[in-house]
Amino acid sequence: MWIARNFAAGKSRTAASAGYVNNSADRRVSAAADGGTGQYALVGPSGFIYVPTKEEEVVLVQTVSGPMCIGVRTGYHGLIIEPGEIILKSAGGAILKLANDGKIYCNGREI
Repeated sequence: MWIARNFAAGKSRTAASAGYVNNSADRRVSAAADGGTGQYALVGPSGFIYVPTKEEEVVLVQTVSGPMCIGVRTGYHGLIIEPGEIILKSAGGAILKLANDGKIYCNGREI
């Protein structure tokens, strides 16, 4: 309710912008967006740790806690995924898939 009231009233608006990673180090990324280049803290779901690679497209926001990178544009690269499934893919090519039927696949092989 608070969110709906405040957004409707225009009281709390944070503009997000797309940018590209220049460099990643020490739990932060340097990224370039419309407003220039800056350092952004990485934010993700609880228990999930990631560091985007150079030139990945990211979503950047300015918050009261400082500038943050809140996500990376998803690249499917020919992977087949159904609603409800999860795929973890590393920059090196390792793929872990949690399928809806309860099966787990590592690089295409059921484990």
